[in-house]
Formats: sequence, C-alpha cells, structure tokens
Amino acid sequence: MNCEHYLVSNTNIEAYGLTITGQVRQANEDSCGFATVPNGELFVVCDGMGGHVGGATASRIAVEQIIQYFKAQRYPNIYQALHDALCRANFQIIGAANAEPSLKGMGTTACIVLFDGNDAYIAHVGDSRIYLYEGQKKRLFRITKDHSFVQSLVDMGQLDDREAEHHPRKNVIMKALGTKEELKPEVYMSPVQPAKGDMFLICSDGLSGMVDDDGIEAILSSDQSIEQKVLDLVTNANVPGKGLDNITAQVIKVVESPYPLSNHPDHNPNWRKEAYSTPTLNVANNPAPQQVTPPKKKKTKLLLAILIPAVVLMLLIGGGVAAYFIWWHGKEKTEEPIQPKQEAEEEVNLQDVENEMEENTDQEVKAAESESKAKPKDADGKNENKPIDAELI
Repeated sequence: MNCEHYLVSNTNIEAYGLTITGQVRQANEDSCGFATVPNGELFVVCDGMGGHVGGATASRIAVEQIIQYFKAQRYPNIYQALHDALCRANFQIIGAANAEPSLKGMGTTACIVLFDGNDAYIAHVGDSRIYLYEGQKKRLFRITKDHSFVQSLVDMGQLDDREAEHHPRKNVIMKALGTKEELKPEVYMSPVQPAKGDMFLICSDGLSGMVDDDGIEAILSSDQSIEQKVLDLVTNANVPGKGLDNITAQVIKVVESPYPLSNHPDHNPNWRKEAYSTPTLNVANNPAPQQVTPPKKKKTKLLLAILIPAVVLMLLIGGGVAAYFIWWHGKEKTEEPIQPKQEAEEEVNLQDVENEMEENTDQEVKAAESESKAKPKDADGKNENKPIDAELI
C-alpha cells in the first residue's frame, strides 16, 4: 500500500508513515510502503533520483517489486530473500529505463525492515537511513551506514563526521537501484532484537539532511503518540529554510518483546559517541573558579616529585644493605660445618698411620725371632751372631 499516510497496529508493533513533497521540489520522488507478508510485517522506504518523473517511477517500482517478492511465499532464509528482493527491483528498474528512453538514468535508494516474529531484519542501498531509538536508554542509533561519497571519506579518515553533514558533495551516493546490473545490497547478517519501547525510524535524506540526530532523538523521546512523532519529524524538516527535498518517515514502535535489552548495529558518528561517553557535569554543583588554588596544586606536585624519588632511593639502599647482610650471614653458616669435617678427616688419618707403624714393628720383631731360630747353633748350643740377639733383647 502507498504510505502518503498510514497507521498499522498489531500485538507486537505500531507504525505510522508519511511522505510529503517539501518546499522546493515540483513532485514527490519518494515512495514508501507497508505490507503484511508470509514472513511478517514489511516496511520499505525509497528515495528516487533522475528527474521528477524518473525518480518517482524508480522509487515506485522498487517498493512494488519488493512487496510483491515477499508476498509470494514465506522464505526460510530471510537474508537471501532480502538480497534477492533488492536485486529483483534493480533489474525491473533497469528494464523500465531501457524500454522508455525518457526514464534513462533513473534510480532509487531503498531501505527495508522486515519483522519476523520478535526479530527485525534490515537491508538497504544508498543514503536513506534506518535508525533505532532505544526506549530504555533514551538514545538514538544509526543502524545503517550511508553508501555515499562523503561517508567513504569519513571511513578513510579524510573527513570528520561533522564536516560530512555540510559537505558540498553530500548527496553523491555510491550505490542505487537501477544504475548497474551488478548490485551488492547491504544485508545485515544478524537480526535486530529490539526491546519493548524501542522505535525504528526509516527515512529519506530529506529528513536526516534537515534534522540532525540530536533533533530526531529529542522528538522520538517525547511522550507524543507515534503519529505525532512522525508529524513533528516531518514538520521540523519542512520549516522555512529547509524542506529542500522530499521528506519521508516511517516510525515503528515495539509494543511487546521478549528481549530485556536491545541488540542492534551502531553506526553513530563519533561526535555522538563521544558525547555519550563523556559524563555531563552539573555546573551548579561545581566549585567556583576562585575556590580553586593552583599554587597549592603546584606545590603538591613539586613535593611529590621530590619525595617519590627519595623514597624509592631509600628503599633501594635499604634493600641492598639487607640483601648483603643476609648474604654474609648465610655465608658464615655454610662455612662452619666444613672445618670440623676436615679436622676429623686429618685425625683419622694420623691414627691410621700410628696403627700401621705399630703393626709393622710387631711384624719386624716376629720376623727377627723366626730368623734367629732358623740359624745353626755353635758347639755350646747357642746361636751365632750374639750381637744381634743382644740388641734384640
């Protein structure tokens, strides 16, 4: 169905969509749609380009083809189905342009959110965006990344996120349906798991280019109904001085969910990530400037600079002395058992020598006696060689 305005409500979600021409364009080249399909609830937003006739035709064909594809049957592989649906729309737009020369060069962006049960599956081509507002944290997240020239510069570090918002080539996109036969759509290979109270915003750059992320977050965090939130978003993008492009917005609120916390991609620009990571100070509770005493801080720093090296030096010296004392004391203890052992060995050796000498003397005496008895006696029956006997006696 066409979504110049529509409201859908069931047990899990509520949704409202709106698209307007804006204040500058002659015709609305945006298209959006919603349909209940075998896989669940399908939401599509497309932003056409190539002239007011070509752009409107391209976006309309894309929405129709995507919805028809998902109405045909239930797809078990949703990721593949999202890819194939976008590729089918791409071929149909190229075919229409080839059949009608006046439509040559037309193309369109595309964003898809498909609710299958409690999970949301997303895919996109171009610079139309899908946001997720976390109801518990009251924070807005970009869950798609633009396929644009300036985003490629940001990714390469050649451009700051804030500079990208006002870059003269901001509207140059790198991918679109209908421009090339070979298309590589961005299909997120993990479902978004929203918590109760979360809200999806699908929008064309006619909204995101006119209202920054902080402004979108403020509107979605209000207590208004989702219809009023969409009206406020579109109105803020269409105030005098804005409304430079067609404006399309779809808001889908999660009414019931089994997930206690949200699980989703985060492609927020760095300036928003830094803002959330930096604590907000309450200025009223901060001390007045005159109460701050920089000289004391300097003295304290100087004192610490002197004391810390001194303490470290003392610890090093004390540790060295203690280590030397322990070493010396251990040295004396290890040498004490060695000396008695050596003396004992010496004493044992001397005793052995004395015993050996006595044993040798006894053996010599016995040998002498044996020799004496073995010699022949003289005529008187006495041994010869009396001097030897006398000396022995």
